Amino acid sequence: MSKVYIVRCSDYSQVEIKLAELIEMMGGVEQFVKPNERIALKPNLLLATEQEKAVTTHPSVLAATGKIFGKVAGSIVLAESPGSGYAYDKKTLEKTYQVCGMTDAAKDGGIELNFDTSFETVSFPEGRLVKRFEVITPILRCDGYFNLCKLKTHSLMIMTGGVKNIFGVIPGRSKPGYHSTMTTRELFAGMLLDLAALVPPKLTIMDAVTGMEGDGPFNGTPRHIGLLI
Repeated sequence: MSKVYIVRCSDYSQVEIKLAELIEMMGGVEQFVKPNERIALKPNLLLATEQEKAVTTHPSVLAATGKIFGKVAGSIVLAESPGSGYAYDKKTLEKTYQVCGMTDAAKDGGIELNFDTSFETVSFPEGRLVKRFEVITPILRCDGYFNLCKLKTHSLMIMTGGVKNIFGVIPGRSKPGYHSTMTTRELFAGMLLDLAALVPPKLTIMDAVTGMEGDGPFNGTPRHIGLLI
């Protein structure tokens, strides 16, 4: 069973200090990264929108993670396929990175922005519900990835957090197929659990400084929570 660690973080100016505190509570950077490893950071970049709307992972969380783990890792790359049904192409990535504040955050944190829009079909016979997934290449080619999720409500799954955020490793236009066939909460949850078993993150860091309540995951209301989890 995984342990959950929580620190209070009253605003985003405190993220780097508080995240360092959180990592020390878990045993330090070396528990998650070895020298010269290539690590991917997978935030929630559901759509290109301003950070004040609390739809996406705050850029300060990305930058702080890059700074802290970059002291050991060989390289760190941001890897994400935005939205559901968006084209997984360079134009979409450039716009999403820029509008969500990730372009500047990546520079600040020493993080490479991924523009490789290839993906692979991965067989998963162990899956209870899904036996193969299409997964974006940078996730498959790294030594491990960190799941930088956002605490929000979700119209189908009630809450979007660590497990739901992993859905972003599936390329954009492959996602609607799952929404159209996994139409109940139980089916969609089963698919997400299979995906999480196929590509489990090394670490999940939840941005719960400002979350979302109401009609999430993109039409809800920002809600201050004041936590990193």
